[in-house]
Amino acid sequence: MKIRFWSLPLVLVMLFVLHVNSYAADNQIEKEIQDTLKKYADAYEKRDVKTIMSLFSTDPKVIFIDGISEFPIVGQDQIKMTFEREFSQIQTSRIEFTKTYVGGSGDNAWFTTSLIGHIKVENQESPIPALWSGVMQKTAGKWVIIQSHFSYVPIVEFEEEPAPSPQTPSQKK
Repeated sequence: MKIRFWSLPLVLVMLFVLHVNSYAADNQIEKEIQDTLKKYADAYEKRDVKTIMSLFSTDPKVIFIDGISEFPIVGQDQIKMTFEREFSQIQTSRIEFTKTYVGGSGDNAWFTTSLIGHIKVENQESPIPALWSGVMQKTAGKWVIIQSHFSYVPIVEFEEEPAPSPQTPSQKK
């Protein structure tokens, strides 16, 4: 089994988030992070690459995992090219956040959100469910993304009731 080079840092970030989950963000941090996510969604809908890029750290090691690329996208130039490529293929888009969790302390915060991207490509609109997690840092009074990870969630439709859970050996008798 191949382990990608970004697996370990991602696991460490997730363990960090789980460990500090007890550090729920205070109301001010939560509002500021929610506002930043809203700015991102508004800019995405307008396909405004400049505004989106202003929400990412200028640190050359900023990481963006878009759920499509084989490897993490590192640095502002690569992230910008990714959004430009994506927007060149999309006619319209809108992000609908369904549930967002925010944690943080001081100048560091993290978020996890479920969302539905409403994307129109080749005159066909599709809802695309996704999960987005990230780490933000407050720099010069402004929250910026220093790590971002999108994961697309498959749409599952059942024509009938879902199958029952498999029984454990002790349940089978």
